[in-house]
Amino acid sequence: MISAASPRLLLGRIVAPGEYGHVARPRLTRRRTLHAHTHDFAEIFWINEGQGWHLINGRRERLLPGDLWCIRPEDVHQLVPVGTGLLAITNIAFPTEGLEWLRQRYFAGEARWFWLPPEARGPVPVDAVRLHALNTAADKLAFAPRDRLHFEHFLLGVFAELGGPPDELGLAGAPDWLGEACRRMCEPEPLREGVTALFRLAGRSPEHVARVMRAMLGITPSEYVNRRRIAQAAFQLRMTARPVTEIAFEVGYENLSHFFHVFRRLNGTSPRSYRARLAAT
Repeated sequence: MISAASPRLLLGRIVAPGEYGHVARPRLTRRRTLHAHTHDFAEIFWINEGQGWHLINGRRERLLPGDLWCIRPEDVHQLVPVGTGLLAITNIAFPTEGLEWLRQRYFAGEARWFWLPPEARGPVPVDAVRLHALNTAADKLAFAPRDRLHFEHFLLGVFAELGGPPDELGLAGAPDWLGEACRRMCEPEPLREGVTALFRLAGRSPEHVARVMRAMLGITPSEYVNRRRIAQAAFQLRMTARPVTEIAFEVGYENLSHFFHVFRRLNGTSPRSYRARLAAT
């Protein structure tokens, strides 16, 4: 039961003396999870693997791979894996005063991420490319000095990643041919054509492209194309009043049933419900 009397976690209890923040990659199960709690610190977490429920401030939100949450100290929340499954997350905890300094310095007057009203704050969808970039940055932070400089450098990178073009940053370290092919897949014609266009733009055999994408991004070429298509469809749903069927065809889905299935898998809801939810906020 979530209530205002839920236990309060203290940053001083989870960091060593002199450390600014905390980095962890817990693997939660029904038997190994936290009860509902608040904090005396801010945190960012995202889902790497598995599914579950996020019980937050009296609401229940579905957790899916790629969901990123910005949690303020006063938020009362709990992560609950589905059934007997595993919920693997990356969690970054840091002092609230650092968050407020970043807002004053870079985001004064903006209402997004941490600074949305509690009822409007929800998951920030992160595509596979950005998810890879975030995990790489978290790995670097875990091995860096735990000081304010490195945590604020990480946080600014997260905000830049969330606010930047979908594929520009997440492909750091990828071969040039793959980076260019993935960037071109954001264009309407290659996106409609799909995996065939990706292989052609890459100029490599399908087998080679698949091996490199699995190594760099952890997904298959088909899954990458699906995520790019659904990201574009979600953008159209947010920013236009065009019919759902027209959007589906434009991004490359001739089978509407398949489009609805993939959209629900990646966003946790139907296209129409996704649009209606955003219209209500």
